[in-house]
Amino acid sequence: MENLYLNKFNTYLKEVPPNFLSFYNKRTKKEEVTKHLRKLYGVGNFTNVDVECVLKRVLNLARNSFYSREEYEDTLRQTEFRQNQWNIIKRCEICGIKFNNEFETSLEHVMPLSLGGDDNETNWQLVCKRCNHDKDSLFGISNIDRISVYVQNKLYKYQKIEEQILAVPKNYRYLVIERDNRKCCCCSNDSSTSELYVSIKDVNDMVSYDNLYTLCESCITSKGIANEYILVCNECEKMKKKNKRKQRNRV
Repeated sequence: MENLYLNKFNTYLKEVPPNFLSFYNKRTKKEEVTKHLRKLYGVGNFTNVDVECVLKRVLNLARNSFYSREEYEDTLRQTEFRQNQWNIIKRCEICGIKFNNEFETSLEHVMPLSLGGDDNETNWQLVCKRCNHDKDSLFGISNIDRISVYVQNKLYKYQKIEEQILAVPKNYRYLVIERDNRKCCCCSNDSSTSELYVSIKDVNDMVSYDNLYTLCESCITSKGIANEYILVCNECEKMKKKNKRKQRNRV
């Protein structure tokens, strides 16, 4: 799974000409993209559809260079998509938590806008706010190397498993669920039918990417896994505590 995402991501980056800003607004932009793909793949190994696809990415990346998101995002269509789809999809497409209303949903770009992703239905998914927060600007698990060294250096400071779990970066929950194909590792329930959690496999070993796995709610219960061994991002814990304090103050 890692290789699938990584290959796709690396291909995605290589297909965009490094000098795209010098020609994105010229009439010859399609010819420039074709020339680049010819160098990359050779003559006859790509189609006009491939050229159009890369050209669209080039235009999206150029757009990002000159405009803010507020200036080009189609918020009206995004709102309509959420309103029309939340009760059809019913669950977060990443972790499977149930939606009770559209306000619990968050519209998320599969390929981040910052990487040239489209702002339309083909690149939208409905997720919970926590998963959107965890995913940030990552594309699948192709970005695992961006935080792996940081994690190793940080977690060795803590002796207790509970402390290590709280110190894990917010992105790890998302990355593990994606690595496991958004499915429970024990029974294969997926995010379309069940809520998914990330737990530690071996409590006697250090918390690491390889020592975490995805479980559905029923498997968490049947295995008797304690709450302290379930991965929760620091930011979410802080938000929960802040909300609890607000509720106490109101009382």
